[in-house]
Amino acid sequence: MLKFIWDTDLETENLLIDSQHREIFNRVNNLISAISIGKGKEETRKILSFLSSYVVYHFEAEENYMKISEYSDLDIHIMEHKQFINEINNIRSDFETNEDSSFITEILLNKLYDWLINHIGIADKQFAKYLKEKEFI
Repeated sequence: MLKFIWDTDLETENLLIDSQHREIFNRVNNLISAISIGKGKEETRKILSFLSSYVVYHFEAEENYMKISEYSDLDIHIMEHKQFINEINNIRSDFETNEDSSFITEILLNKLYDWLINHIGIADKQFAKYLKEKEFI
């Protein structure tokens, strides 16, 4: 399984947000490494626990920037964040109650890939562009 590669195309030029995004990439890559050595179940448990708290912290930071800068798509972004949190919570619940953890891990990786590439690569980049145009960065 290929690791997720942080690409400068994903950078928002906000040091805090970019460092938080990189941390999520690092955790996903830890999971991919663990799967390759047969430790996927343990690492899936760790990343689900991490995501349950970290994304709330990360989303609050992003949303605060959006509020301060009066970002017009704030409500859409908040809705996407809430949806992601719900999906992670559902995956975590499924993981805890399902004996086939490899299937749940695959679902998690697909969700994270989609989120990291599409949300960061599109929605967060649009916000970064807005900040740059408004000279907030």
